[in-house]
Amino acid sequence: MVLDMPSPAILFWGPEQTQIYNDGYAVILGPRHPRAFGMPYRQAWPDTYPLIHPWMRHVLDNGGHEPARRLRATDAGRGATLVALTGYGQAAEREKAAQAGFDHYMVKPPDPVALRRLLAAVAPAPH
Repeated sequence: MVLDMPSPAILFWGPEQTQIYNDGYAVILGPRHPRAFGMPYRQAWPDTYPLIHPWMRHVLDNGGHEPARRLRATDAGRGATLVALTGYGQAAEREKAAQAGFDHYMVKPPDPVALRRLLAAVAPAPH
């Protein structure tokens, strides 16, 4: 699914955060592409790993509500589209996500058609 998305997309898979990305994200990787495809995040991005990995670990261990609130408090975060992808579908969890600033809420595993529609709707227009 990541490979077919019209906008840049990356998936970090497993405990090593193996990178799987599409052609759009290859542009973001610059000279790291194509070597970075299938490479662990830490190895592909040694310069940003110390800054980003603790945040990623926090989200995986504790959920994304607090990082979403912090992001929404920044100039860049006010315009971002946040999608909660979670294993919890209860109304109370959906409300917590909305209060934290998430724009959309999807329960795992997401319906591939619904996910593609959502990503297409929020993707920036091509230049």
